[in-house]
Amino acid sequence: AAKLPDGMLESIGSTAVFEILSGGTYDPDTGLRAGQTTTSVSVRMSPPVSWSRAYRGADSSSKQDTSVTYISSRGLTFTPQPGMSFTLAGLSWKIQRVSPYQVKDTIVAYELEVTHG
Repeated sequence: AAKLPDGMLESIGSTAVFEILSGGTYDPDTGLRAGQTTTSVSVRMSPPVSWSRAYRGADSSSKQDTSVTYISSRGLTFTPQPGMSFTLAGLSWKIQRVSPYQVKDTIVAYELEVTHG
């Protein structure tokens, strides 16, 4: 397998802005959190590459356009999670799936499956 040069995503990747929510109190009646704080975090990542994945549900023929992008764990102050959103090149994206890449016991990058919105 080809090895990526150390720091490649940080030096040639595009800047994405993640809105990280923290704190607050969960209200089970509304299903929402009150009093959350939002922190904008800028990180470098690869541009999303488009691909489609079939989603099996009530309509097994339905498809949703998805893309894949990669983010380095170096200096990352949060762990990417499904449901998180970010903006990249003026477009809004939502994380659907996260796959960490590990070397021994260290996560070195994340593959993110994302959709618009």
